[in-house]
Amino acid sequence: MRIARTRLDHPAVVVGLVTTIALLATLLVLGTAGAPARAEDGTPAATTTSPTETPTETPTEDPTTDPEPEPEPEPFVPPTGPIRIVTYNTEAGLKVPVAVADFARLLKRKPDIITLQEMASAKKRRQIREQYLDCETCTYDGSLPQPPTPGSTPVIWNSDRFRLLGARTVKVTEPTYVGKRGAGPSTIRSKYINWVRLRDLVTGRAINVLNNHLVPSVQGGKGGPNNNKRRVAIYRKHMEALSALVYRIHQAKVGIVVVTGDFNVNYRKDRVLKPYVFPYRQLGKRGMRASYEFLGLPRMGTHTLKGGNSTRLIDYVYLDNRPKVLTPKKQRIVRNMSSDHRPLLVDIQPTTMNGWVPPWEQTEEPTDGTEEPTDGTGDDGSTPMER
Repeated sequence: MRIARTRLDHPAVVVGLVTTIALLATLLVLGTAGAPARAEDGTPAATTTSPTETPTETPTEDPTTDPEPEPEPEPFVPPTGPIRIVTYNTEAGLKVPVAVADFARLLKRKPDIITLQEMASAKKRRQIREQYLDCETCTYDGSLPQPPTPGSTPVIWNSDRFRLLGARTVKVTEPTYVGKRGAGPSTIRSKYINWVRLRDLVTGRAINVLNNHLVPSVQGGKGGPNNNKRRVAIYRKHMEALSALVYRIHQAKVGIVVVTGDFNVNYRKDRVLKPYVFPYRQLGKRGMRASYEFLGLPRMGTHTLKGGNSTRLIDYVYLDNRPKVLTPKKQRIVRNMSSDHRPLLVDIQPTTMNGWVPPWEQTEEPTDGTEEPTDGTGDDGSTPMER
């Protein structure tokens, strides 16, 4: 059988060969791109990719460098000098920020004992406690009766100078209807004596602070009791209970007595007439004297009326008249406060107890029977105070 031969130079043959070669080249390229790379021995070759970003090295601390030291606490500076007492009616109607700002303004005068009246607001007490009593750097502590009952008056002290020995609230009157005449509500709420006993760490003396706020509108124009008999009866009960408490503390011989508060009776007239129901007579018979008697009558008063009278002295610091134990040093009425009352500031200097050594010099502390109130107050209606 004869086989026909095809001429390679024929045009059709040339076109077909070119097309075939192009197709084979395309298939070869595609196969190479899709197959994994292989090493010379036929095994798949390792692939590498270029990173998109350069990794950052984690810094390490230089072991030869010491860390920054923490700031050291300020060294303790022992308290010295007289005891500064401030009593202040904060005015119940003041807004919380204003009342708290007033308290901060008082602290700038570096008081050792602060007694407050009209501070029944739970919000005011909470802010004062959080900002000035309970913080890590606070240097004050306090007895703020809980719940904050109207008429129950806080006592605050410098915890660097004093140690608390005991605290109680003594209820002296019940709620009483008095009518619309006079300042305040027609029903006067219960009245209290807030009693705190402190140890002065400088002198060793025990100091009993009795804080009060008595019923208003009881003094007549000439200085004696007015004819509002219900109010005067409440006032009498309060003063008789206070006088009896001072007497029991004196009898028990458990420290100095300091009586503070808003008494709503003008001392300028009370010292002249000396009516039985008012402070001059009731506390005077217990051997106590107002700072005004020791240190003189200031020209300015502690209370301002709507009519502008600013000479009334109705806020008091009463002190034991015991020259061998206590010496009044200075008094001042503080201006530029927000209340209708002005704070009364009094400095006193107790004498140092025989053999007393402050705790920052020696840890042993002599006792004089003052660790707890022992005058039987708990049997006559008082309740323990929550700090």
